[in-house]
Amino acid sequence: MIESHSRTLSIEMQKAAEEAAKFLRSLSNPHRLILLCTLIGGEKTVTELCQTTGARQSLISQHLHRLRLEKIVRSERRGQNIYYALSNPIAEELLSILFKDFYPSDLNIECSFPNNSPT
Repeated sequence: MIESHSRTLSIEMQKAAEEAAKFLRSLSNPHRLILLCTLIGGEKTVTELCQTTGARQSLISQHLHRLRLEKIVRSERRGQNIYYALSNPIAEELLSILFKDFYPSDLNIECSFPNNSPT
């Protein structure tokens, strides 16, 4: 009985670890991290993300597509525009930690954290 419980627990831990690894792979790209940091400040259109990041529209669209598939961002059409926003509180929390530890405080980076400022 105990061995069966241990085996079930091990299977569940394996599934959880695979999901966590998949989630972290979604974040493990510099372009996606910049997009996500930008979206922490609030929802934005692709045009606004292009202006903020300096990246090409095709690159931003490609990364937003991946982030939507992983349910890290959501999109909402309003008239002619599609607005993108963070939809995953775990991603927001991780970004807060990464921002605090990896971005020098003297950089003027627009990345606002509504609930818990990293500075």
